[in-house]
Amino acid sequence: MLIDQFQTFFVQKMKERNSHKRLNDLEEHLSDQYDIEFPENSSPEQLLFSILQFIRDNPVEEDDVLSDSIIILNDRYSNGQPYLFSNIETTLSAEELASNIDEVFDEMKVFDVFDFDQIEIATYDKVEHLVEAKFRYTEWYINPVTQERERELNSGVISLHFYINEKICMSSKSGYNKLYSKLLQFICDNIDNIQMKHMYVQLRTKTMKNNRLADFAPITLLTIHLIFKKFKALGFSVNSVSSINFNNEKAPHVKNAKLGGNNLFEDNEVVGRIFNGDKITRFTVTLFKINPDDKAVIVNLTVDFKSILKFTFEDSDFSDRVIQNVCIELYKGIINLIEDEHTIQEGSELIKENLRKASSLSEPAFNQLLKQIRDDIIAFSSTSNEDMELEKKVVEYFSDKYNLD
Repeated sequence: MLIDQFQTFFVQKMKERNSHKRLNDLEEHLSDQYDIEFPENSSPEQLLFSILQFIRDNPVEEDDVLSDSIIILNDRYSNGQPYLFSNIETTLSAEELASNIDEVFDEMKVFDVFDFDQIEIATYDKVEHLVEAKFRYTEWYINPVTQERERELNSGVISLHFYINEKICMSSKSGYNKLYSKLLQFICDNIDNIQMKHMYVQLRTKTMKNNRLADFAPITLLTIHLIFKKFKALGFSVNSVSSINFNNEKAPHVKNAKLGGNNLFEDNEVVGRIFNGDKITRFTVTLFKINPDDKAVIVNLTVDFKSILKFTFEDSDFSDRVIQNVCIELYKGIINLIEDEHTIQEGSELIKENLRKASSLSEPAFNQLLKQIRDDIIAFSSTSNEDMELEKKVVEYFSDKYNLD
């Protein structure tokens, strides 16, 4: 490729979303592979100038530098910082798992529609029992008739983090579910004594203890726990809830809805859906935290329960390691809530404490409140015939006047 064509391509890519990620990855790669020196906090113009200057001084490297640069600039980048989660079961130590990964990916591997190529040797921490590996991938279009690979669809980078003691596998760099699933499947197929299962929170909440006693969807109660308690335990303040996705397959008309705005739990429609039994399948919160240097940091976090559990942090001033640690603690918090027999009751109490005021004008919420009043009245009854008659009259009264089941 001619240098002027590369310049045009570079400028075009810097106008696209996630250009800062392309810039950072390109600078890191060229520094490591070719020892190109870049100014600190390089602008796109400075980075391009440094690349062109290096090529003029080292013409024999031109083809390789331009080729590598084009691949990185053309990569698929996820918006924000996405993290996907699976459960891992293994008898391998961190050192053994890292060694096995290096051995399996000693060269590019072809699997299904993907090519996988390990970028660097897997690292491991014997103390933390943590293994980290980074891969470059290419996804291909397969002709459905000939079953031949015809053209490249996507390429990019994905990192895997294996927390052996916590039994967690977490990905970063890419939030592409299909890519994550295929890479984990390939690893499990080629390394003995390791199994991984994706974390599907919606499925797990169906088996929560006491979930049949709940007046609300279990996954919604879990969400309420996270927003009103868990984030605070992690040192964050929730400034606002800006987006919520609802699902209710039993609803007569609208079965799925996405609502956006500010402080959504103060909105009557949102509260009404919660009292009506809708499931919260995805939500976005704005989190606030004071760093050790007394600097205030605000970041948006999206938690997605629709498929494989996914956290997506908006790009922020937090380091990758800080965000990863928050992700692990948040994941463990979700697992604890799913397994805790008190989650259903506590979540219901949190709804009553935090949403009742906003729910007063909501018809579903009003009906729910009436049911609670009715049940409280009945609870005063004993087993005597007289009180049983009273109970019958109370039920009939609320049924006739308010159409309560």
